[in-house]
Amino acid sequence: MSSNRGGKERKSAEKKPAISILLIDDHELVRIGLKKILEFERDFEVIGEAGEGEAGVRLVEEKDPDVVLLDLNLGGPTNGFDVCRRIARCGRKARVIVLTIYDQETYRREAALAGAVGYLLKDVSGEELAETIRAVVAGENLLEKEALVEGPTLAEIRERMDSLTERERQVLEKILEGLSNKE
Repeated sequence: MSSNRGGKERKSAEKKPAISILLIDDHELVRIGLKKILEFERDFEVIGEAGEGEAGVRLVEEKDPDVVLLDLNLGGPTNGFDVCRRIARCGRKARVIVLTIYDQETYRREAALAGAVGYLLKDVSGEELAETIRAVVAGENLLEKEALVEGPTLAEIRERMDSLTERERQVLEKILEGLSNKE
């Protein structure tokens, strides 16, 4: 017989398992801040963090998180695109959301091609971050359109840049600064 108080049957509240999140960012302060923000969400659990790419990939393989929040610039030999590709190939369930300062379409496209399903700038609100995490866990790919857009990859852009002469690079830099031909 089940124990009941006051004549009421106790129901065991079925609690959904928390969404497990892994943080990969080379800045400890960013990781600390993200953890604090994510703690406000009852259905989130940060299960690990890494300050560089190799350690991040190992943690994904060990802990099998639902979501990885990944910076692109990891301050070491491995960049976020490489880490994203490795996570996508390791056969885990982890869905990668890139969290970065880079607001370029080329980066979004490269992230999509590497296997990321979300791309947010670091000035995003905590609410939008939480919504994005829940959306990708529910199966949404917020970057699938980016992968279909025609355009050069970062590798192709780097290759083209490497073929420029020193003078051509200087002129390009001035154009990017907004200077005119006369200037």
